[in-house]
Amino acid sequence: HIYPPPPKNINKQQTMALGIEPELLATEVPLLTALPKEPLDPISRDTLGDSCTFLTGKVKLVESPGEGRVLVAQEAIEPGEVVLISAAELLVAHPDLMDAEELGLMSPLLLATYQEVSRICEDTTSTHGPEIYWSALAALLSTEGFQAGPLSWELPAPVTPEVQHRLLMLFHPSSMSSKCPGRNAEGEDTAVAEIIERLGLQICPKKLEELAMVFKYNAFMQAGGCLGLFFASSFCNHACAPNCLWSCNDEDLFVLEVGERGLQAGEQLSISYLTNASLLCPVLERRQELAHSWLFFCRCARCTREGEVPLCCSCGHSTDIFVSSTEESPYGDCNINCDSCGKVDVACSDAYLFHCPTCEVDICPACAYAESTH
Repeated sequence: HIYPPPPKNINKQQTMALGIEPELLATEVPLLTALPKEPLDPISRDTLGDSCTFLTGKVKLVESPGEGRVLVAQEAIEPGEVVLISAAELLVAHPDLMDAEELGLMSPLLLATYQEVSRICEDTTSTHGPEIYWSALAALLSTEGFQAGPLSWELPAPVTPEVQHRLLMLFHPSSMSSKCPGRNAEGEDTAVAEIIERLGLQICPKKLEELAMVFKYNAFMQAGGCLGLFFASSFCNHACAPNCLWSCNDEDLFVLEVGERGLQAGEQLSISYLTNASLLCPVLERRQELAHSWLFFCRCARCTREGEVPLCCSCGHSTDIFVSSTEESPYGDCNINCDSCGKVDVACSDAYLFHCPTCEVDICPACAYAESTH
């Protein structure tokens, strides 16, 4: 399994080293000039503010069509200004990342439960690693724990309904492809069902799966091997030339500050989900990593400039983007093969591909970009 690398802060010197051109930084994130009037699931400023130690009045949360909820500047913000400071909704320590001293302080029964979750992941060839399912178990309510009877296992301390409700507001895909490891024919997570059965939990599989995906696609890796979920900061979109910088201080607080060019009114706040090393990679590799680890095809200004979405090589019409981990094959049980190079089962080898709905031509990313450079 490839767990998404934790996002890394980009300072001024590193930004220059990445070779990101000043004019690209100046136009990186589009302005939102027509905001939707009725968000599908509104989050009040009080809810957002309750999750923050500090939240400037210069930003607000809006729903952007096709992108979900995003943080947007309400007015111009100067470079270096801190816009939010947030404590984690939940910090979850993972035994695999602890040193011997920390493990010695852990309850033997709690450690045995984590080891059982790890065995389940191996037995089911799970979709996620054991740290993700363990984090989901740390987000259960007291009523969702063990059934009555002798306890053979121990769970992390339960959360309050308010915390769990906020966690479930964060992004998580509505479904995953049955092609993903650890999924059955209906696309359900087989490890989740096995964890519930073996541990004797009182939670429906769908909810536990959603909690696992909330951690998978929103958590930040903290010092000391903890996964941290921060509510407000999860509404920062990704960009390969971001306009904001983030860091976690010694108190495990998430600090978000504006980058060196500042923000305009109406501009989305963006950070990088990728490591600095990944940001140095070509657009083909960056998009592969983002689609694999965070389930989206990157359309930030830098990626759009370096690699346009190709037209169909057969009919010349526009192509659709097929993200392999979230979408089922348009051909039922048949594999998707590249009609340019002949690569078999592209959905298993690539995180995304291009599909022409007009003539049913499929193109793998490598062929698409090779053709666009000719």
